[in-house]
This record gives sequence, structure tokens and C-alpha cells, in this order.
Amino acid sequence: MCVECELRFIFCIHTGASNQEDEVKPTIQEYSAEELKKEIENKKKKYERALKEGGVALCWKLFEEEKYEWKYQKLNIAIVGRSGIGKSSFVNAIMKKWTGECPAKVGLTETTMVCTGYAHHNNPNIILWDLPGVGTEKFPQASYLEKVNADLFDVFIIMTEGRFTEHDTWLGKVMQKRNIPVIFVRTKIHIDVKNSKHDHPEKDARTALDEVKADMIAKSSFVKGLGVFLIDSHKSDRYEFSDLEKCITEKLGETKGQALVFSVSRMSKDVVEQKVAELRKLVWSAGTNSYVFGALSMMFREVAVVESYALFFVKQLGLDVQSLEQRAIDPEKLNSVKRDVEKVIADIPSIIKCPVLLRICQALPLIGGSISADIVNNSLKEVLNRLETIALEAINVFTDAADYCN
Repeated sequence: MCVECELRFIFCIHTGASNQEDEVKPTIQEYSAEELKKEIENKKKKYERALKEGGVALCWKLFEEEKYEWKYQKLNIAIVGRSGIGKSSFVNAIMKKWTGECPAKVGLTETTMVCTGYAHHNNPNIILWDLPGVGTEKFPQASYLEKVNADLFDVFIIMTEGRFTEHDTWLGKVMQKRNIPVIFVRTKIHIDVKNSKHDHPEKDARTALDEVKADMIAKSSFVKGLGVFLIDSHKSDRYEFSDLEKCITEKLGETKGQALVFSVSRMSKDVVEQKVAELRKLVWSAGTNSYVFGALSMMFREVAVVESYALFFVKQLGLDVQSLEQRAIDPEKLNSVKRDVEKVIADIPSIIKCPVLLRICQALPLIGGSISADIVNNSLKEVLNRLETIALEAINVFTDAADYCN
């Protein structure tokens, strides 16, 4: 197969077109021919070396490990603000949404006068840091960046319960100059909504939020360019808490954002949607891997690859037996979801369809790799679509056993 035809086929695998007559519709992101060629060449070298050193077994090990590369990403998220604004409550709220656990000590006054880190329960490489605000006696502006090791962090969440101060604006500007993303957050917004409802019964909560946000932006030109999220840590299912979570993921970038999403274990509709979006990117990766591995070895089997990724999808979407049993309170509904998941896995051999003629062509190295990539790509798309439907239905029928932190 010539280079041009090879790249054409790979591009079709990525976009979902199965032949040259199909309409090409990009799905995840655009790749140039040069980028595709480079990625394929790098993977070929990796698997060729593995095949020589350890045979198919080592190739398969590398193939499996690629699904878990995200676990090795180091994430440090800084939460900055003056004492008493609710930083610890925010750490509790967001960790509870992610894992069901509450790690931070909460007090009416500042409970920590130092930089305190809280590791993600499912992934110790992800740490949320409770940092003192700028301009205190122990953390003056002149030495603040050095004292908190500012360059360590991947994103800064600057919090307030009222107006953002000059110190907050200064920190935001400095971090942006250092190419570290900044997010502004207004906490305890329920107080404003409650006061608005008392003073103006005719106004709804959305109107009150819009007025608070407009007032804050009008009084801070720097925040105007970045926006601000209005949240209440004691009502993490309301206001703009979910929007804030999505923004954190986006600010972290593709690789670290994926690590954050894949580390979440407590399911919700938003979480399922975010996970599915990230898992679709793995479908593309599995297809390119299948292309390379299938071109190198006749021992390559698509069923094993699809089953391996399917089980990873099941775990990520909270559909494995352990996760389901932790969430379900109704045995009948639990067993129904289990059966639905088991059927998807059992159907994989029938989902993978390849005519006999294509199997004969598969004996040719490059053509074999292309056919394998197409089979794996299309099969995983169907498997993921079916599992997504089950996961979303499970959200509606299950109630998490632990609704509150002790």
C-alpha cells in the first residue's frame, strides 16, 4: 500500500468513513496527514522493537498499558483565597462529587495556615492544594509566589465570597503571564439568592445569579476577560458547580484533563458524558494501534482487543460488578443492569464482522493492518454507544448509597 493510500485509510478510520465513497466527517479533532504519518511511524517503531525483544506477548503488554498511561500524570490544583471563604468546604464538595469521600477539615475560621494538599482518593497523583490568600502577614505579596511554589501548579482557582481584591487580580495576572490557567470562583452564592428572594420575591434564582455576576465583572476589568463561576459548596448539584468542574478539566489540557475525568468514580449524567467523550479518543488510539500491530503480526486478533477495551469502558462508566453493587439499593434493578452489560460483552464476536474475502486479504501485512484497524474502530464505537446508553439508564434507576459525608 502506498503512503498516500495508507494515510487516506487511516484518516477514514479516524473519521468513521469506511471507503473512498463515504463522506468524511471528523469526530474528535482534526489531524493533518503529516501528523498521522508521524504517529503511525512512531507506533510502528515501538511495536517492531517490542516484537523483536519479547514477541507478541510484549506487544500485547504495551497495547494494554496504553489504556492506563493517564494514571501517571501529575496534577496539582491550587485553591486560593482569604481565610473563612470556604476553601476546605469546596475541597470536600468536589472530592465528594468525584469519589464520595470528604477529605478536608472544615472550620468557621482558617483551619490551615500553611499550604495543605489533599490527594484524590482514586488517584494519588492528583492533589488539591488549599493555599492561603495573598497579602496576609505570613504570605505577603512580595514573597507569595516563592512561598507557595507557584510554578508547581497546573491551574489556580482563585476564590472569594465577595469582591475580588487587588491581591486576587495581581495573582491572576501573574499566573497568566506564567502560562498557568486561572479560574475565578464566587462562593456561598446561596446567601445572595436567598437575600434576593427576600427583597424581590418576583425574581427567580437565575436572575439573581446574573445580577451578581454582572456586578462582579463590572467592578473587576481583569475578571471580565475570564469570567467567574458562582457556586455553593453545600449545594454542589446547583448553580454553576458542574460548569466549574468542566472548566477545570478543559484548563488542564487534553492529557491531564483525561487523567482527571478517568479518576472520577461517582457517576452522574455529566460524568458519564465527560467519560464517554474521553473514551471516544481511546477508540481512535486503539484503531491506530490495531493498524500497526495487525500489520506486524498474523497472531493479532481483533476480538481480544475489543474485549480488552470494552472491559475498560465498563469500569470507567461504573458498570463493573463492584461499582454497581456499591450504587444499587434494589437487587432487581442491579441484576437487570448486570445482564445488559454482560450481553454487550457477549455480543462482541458478532459485533466484529469481517467478510471471508477481507480475511484472506488480511494476510498481506499493510492491508491486514488496515482491516484490523477498521474492525476495531467500528466495533468499539458500537460497544461504547451501547454501554453509554446503559450507564445513563443506570443513573436514573440507582441511588448512591452514601449521600452524605460523616
